[in-house]
Amino acid sequence: MVPTARKSWGPPPLPREYGAWAMLLIPLALGSLAARAVSASALLILPATALLFLGRFAAIPGGTRTRSSAVGGATPEMRRLLWTGVYLGASVLGLGLAVWLAPASRRTEALSLVFLIGVLGAANAGLVLSGKGRTLGAESFAMAALATTASLVMVLVGEPLDGRTIGIGLMCLCYFLSSIAFVRAFRVLGEGRARRSVITACLGVHVLLAGSLIVLWRIGWLPVGLLFAFVPVLGRTAWGLARPAPNVRALGWRELVVAATFLIIAGTTFLAS
Repeated sequence: MVPTARKSWGPPPLPREYGAWAMLLIPLALGSLAARAVSASALLILPATALLFLGRFAAIPGGTRTRSSAVGGATPEMRRLLWTGVYLGASVLGLGLAVWLAPASRRTEALSLVFLIGVLGAANAGLVLSGKGRTLGAESFAMAALATTASLVMVLVGEPLDGRTIGIGLMCLCYFLSSIAFVRAFRVLGEGRARRSVITACLGVHVLLAGSLIVLWRIGWLPVGLLFAFVPVLGRTAWGLARPAPNVRALGWRELVVAATFLIIAGTTFLAS
């Protein structure tokens, strides 16, 4: 049976990167807990961020490919360009509406954060479209855009864009960079390559991340309790390098446990302060 043109232009299936879906919630939850408030404008960040993630997935070569990809006039390249544009455009509209609904005194600050998220998201999408979506640079741009939403949520509920607000976003970025470094090390170790150098590099990244968080605490941008929230992250890395998960599925479950523990400790810190 010959597929129709309508099917060939249809949206791609939802991505099955469950860990990435969970990551969407971490900065939003941390931002809300830090501000101890939720607003209509802040709630819009969740669908806007989800659309940003879908735009990234649609841009991946093969992400929108189906058996009918060359039928009905829709090539894989045309289809992924179309849906990348649709998702990113809808995300921009959501972010714009969030800024419009923000307190008048915070709209300029919120707009500056939305602009930063847009630049980071566009840089990531460009690398993905060029076939470099799995590079460290592309993943770092995506994680930085996600982390910035923590600061944005705080500003949207009325918090000033100051050291504390920026510090929460940087805390999320440190967590995400830890995940990138660890998962990349896991993949290389699974291939049996350069075990000692990979472990050394991963541990070195985590030393730098821990040092960065200590600096943020010392300058007053992070409460000391958030340093303890990073302890399970460091523990996961040490345990995971010494005893790697048997497969990707087991790794994903471990990451979900680490994320939940991280959020519980951080949330307790915010509520107790």
